[in-house]
Amino acid sequence: MLAIGIVVDDAIVVVEAIQHNIDSRGMSPKDATVKAMKEISAP
Repeated sequence: MLAIGIVVDDAIVVVEAIQHNIDSRGMSPKDATVKAMKEISAP
């Protein structure tokens, strides 16, 4: 149960980061996804 919660929480963080890149930087969904994953995947 805890593992499912962690995965869902991580997915929400990724989606929010992608949406932020699209809204504030005017990026395409693909570019926003690549940038968000580069920023988030290290931590």
